[in-house]
Amino acid sequence: MAGMRKQATWVCCGLLGVAVQGATVHAPADLPSDGVRFQQPLLHSTAVLSRLPEWVVSSNPSLEIGADDGANLDMEDLEQADFLGSREVLVLGGLPSRLLAIDVGTAKSRSIGRRGAGPGEYEQMRDIFVRGDTILITDYALMRLTAMHRSGRFLWSRRLEPPVVQAATRIAGVMADGTTVLFSAGVLDEGNTAKRTTSGVYSVRRAGPAHVIAQLPDLHLVQTDTRYNGQLRRRMLPLRLSSSARVVATQSLIVSTSADDFLLDMRAVDGHVTRSIRLAKPLRAVTRAMRGAAVEKELDVRLRAPRGEPLIDPKETERQVRTATYADSLPAIHSLLLASDGTIWMVEGIGPTDGGWSAFGIRPDGSLVARLTSNAPGEPLAIEADKVLVREVDSDGAAVLRMRGVLSRGRAGNKHPRIPQ
Repeated sequence: MAGMRKQATWVCCGLLGVAVQGATVHAPADLPSDGVRFQQPLLHSTAVLSRLPEWVVSSNPSLEIGADDGANLDMEDLEQADFLGSREVLVLGGLPSRLLAIDVGTAKSRSIGRRGAGPGEYEQMRDIFVRGDTILITDYALMRLTAMHRSGRFLWSRRLEPPVVQAATRIAGVMADGTTVLFSAGVLDEGNTAKRTTSGVYSVRRAGPAHVIAQLPDLHLVQTDTRYNGQLRRRMLPLRLSSSARVVATQSLIVSTSADDFLLDMRAVDGHVTRSIRLAKPLRAVTRAMRGAAVEKELDVRLRAPRGEPLIDPKETERQVRTATYADSLPAIHSLLLASDGTIWMVEGIGPTDGGWSAFGIRPDGSLVARLTSNAPGEPLAIEADKVLVREVDSDGAAVLRMRGVLSRGRAGNKHPRIPQ
């Protein structure tokens, strides 16, 4: 069950909550939250972390996919990617919405599914998840969850009502009994007045109502004044470079974090916390250089990128970007990625000026596997014991999806011999 969870981003859309008119969502009276603890967290000390095996990501990619391989393979709009068996990579693109399987040997691609509203078709896919030969897809335009065989054959689908389907709804995983776990991190209600939003975690079967099984602390918000065309308006917007909830589901448990610190909650299928794991690591401060790089990146996206229609008030947009409030520290956790062997990879917070990334491998029982590091900047989308998929941006600004091997399984301080493939 190779899993992938891209870091959730805030999206201005409908209400997030349990009680939504017209929704078929059942909530228990004692809804679990991130604050529920049944025992002290298992603490992995700095001494334990320093003795972990060190795995290193190869500097030489074994596969590169980008715009040079064809317009359909332009990675600028890459939403998700995962391993599809041993010979293919599955890629979800957003503009237009498309699902491609790419052969890792030949780099040739094939489409899975097609645009439309019929069985096995899609309008606007939001997330994908791979379990064996089955691909799960959420489609927020059609408001449904669809299962496809890797060959492209339609298996089944079911409708999902709000708040289960939101623009930022993710697939956390599939449990042993076939229950699909979804979560809605990164959703921002325009009318919200709280300083922090919540993320719902939902269990879904092929038929019947969805059940909300947990609510997690999610986006940090700050009051922001906008003055488009001279009209003052006050809104609650996400604190820049702050955390949001992450969730993955193995066959036997649900793993969640608010990403505020290095703490993972292990939950039963009903959402209740059974144990917690904490890594003794300090948070990283947000530096002036990080803020400057984040500002330039946001200006590129909101002002400098080509667009069909002109902005209403470009000067006001630039003012907002340059005066935005930033977090004091980076999120502890950038993402949680689930490997096919059940290992949960906790990717550490990634800053806008970082020249690499790192992740800790954690077994479902809470023990640690290794620390994996990369000296190439990028965002890991899928991690296995012998390979990773990373979205990277080259010096010319072009986005590329690269597959890289893992070079070491030695103890800390050992040399890094290449693993035979």
